[in-house]
Amino acid sequence: GLSARIMIQDGVLDLDRVSGRSTSGEVAGRIVVQLPRHEPADAELSIRATGLLVEDVLTLAGAKGSGITGEARITGTIRGHGKNPHGLFPTLNGKMDVLLENGRIFKSQERAIWKIISILNLPAVLQGKVDLEKDGLPYNKITATVLARNGLFETENLIIDSPIVKITAAGNYDLP
Repeated sequence: GLSARIMIQDGVLDLDRVSGRSTSGEVAGRIVVQLPRHEPADAELSIRATGLLVEDVLTLAGAKGSGITGEARITGTIRGHGKNPHGLFPTLNGKMDVLLENGRIFKSQERAIWKIISILNLPAVLQGKVDLEKDGLPYNKITATVLARNGLFETENLIIDSPIVKITAAGNYDLP
């Protein structure tokens, strides 16, 4: 189920009190879009999601064959506008707190965690105890605060807490 209060007034579209419930979690938030006449739009999205399946969140974000399972909790706000000639992505700014719990990360050549696991030679070290190739890397928690500045997403506190390995990381991703 999904519900919201929609107001359109003075060039502003306001989806307030957005609330939704699925079989696995809940979402609440607000979307405000300023639509000035003959000008590009400005938008802000605030969201709080709890208990959602990681696979569902990644599918909604456009990922194909995500290779990660678990339960997600996400809170944050992100803004952007259509004034940049290169599109929306270079205008994104905001902050998101992410918590993933009780899942597995499956092997993928694109996933940085698997490059780290290969360097540490974990599959050989854990041979006979855990089959990382088949069962993936189990984790208890993955946490991060992600900041967006002009389309550059960065974190300084990504933590993967697994019964097999503890990893902390920092990095960035240039969305544009």
